[in-house]
Amino acid sequence: MKNTFQKLKNIAIGLAIIPVLALSLNAKDKNSIDTIKEQGKVRIGVFSDKAPFGYLDSNGKHQGFDIVFAKRLTKELLGDENKVEFINLEAANRVEYLVTNKVDIVLANFT
Repeated sequence: MKNTFQKLKNIAIGLAIIPVLALSLNAKDKNSIDTIKEQGKVRIGVFSDKAPFGYLDSNGKHQGFDIVFAKRLTKELLGDENKVEFINLEAANRVEYLVTNKVDIVLANFT
């Protein structure tokens, strides 16, 4: 009987721990969209030298297809296309910047 009670106790403790673990994982791995909204801006990785996708014009302003797409995406997420921060990338560091959270989204001709 004592053995059965101990097994039930262990099961109950295990079941009580599961929701706590789930909550802590959810808090740590917050939805990226929620994080972007909390930041109030979205950091988007783009090329600065790959016309027509992403490049800097003669005034140093980002231009190109990826830029237009980024602004539209930002408007949909945050209601204002100007709440975007463009981060210049190279092909070799696109994934690294995303994985290390230096950018929220990579466009940079990334299909």
